[in-house]
Formats: sequence, C-alpha cells, structure tokens
Amino acid sequence: MDTFEAARLKHAKNLERKNRGSAPEVVFIEQPERPEPPKEKSTAASVEVTVTLPDGEFSFTLVKPAVYQNANRAKLNKNEFLNRIREGLKPLLGEVKSL
Repeated sequence: MDTFEAARLKHAKNLERKNRGSAPEVVFIEQPERPEPPKEKSTAASVEVTVTLPDGEFSFTLVKPAVYQNANRAKLNKNEFLNRIREGLKPLLGEVKSL
C-alpha cells in the first residue's frame, strides 16, 4: 500500500467518524433517460372524405396500407389526387366544378 492509498483510507475513516452523529446524507441519483423505442413509420395512406348533400352529411376514411407498393412518390401529390378524385366522381356527379 503506497502513501496516497493510506492517506485516502485515513481520510475515509475520518469522514465516517465525523458523519456518525449527523443525519444520513440524502443523495439523489439521476437515472439516465430511457430513450423511447423508435416509432415505426407507417406505410399506410389515409384519405378522409366528407360528403355534404342537401339532405345531410357523411364522412368516411379510405386507407391504403402500403401506399408506395404500387405508386411512385412523384405521382402522389395534390394535383394527382385531385385529378383522380375528379375522374372517379364524374360517373356519379357529372362534372366536378371545384375541389
């Protein structure tokens, strides 16, 4: 045992002797934050549709589970959606004026 180690032991014993009569020291140990598990990115696309008719209103949601499976990312933009909705509603409503 070298002199530094002996001095450390002596200092530790002195601190222990001094702290015997006092209240125990409260030590707060910070727990490291647990990182949240990464959320899985959904590959589904959902389109909420609300139809307002003179007699009432109804809503529904269309969901495509794996949207990029059959479609190119460049094609999935606002204009493409509007064009496809217009084409799909033509047989039912005739011409669609605005969306």
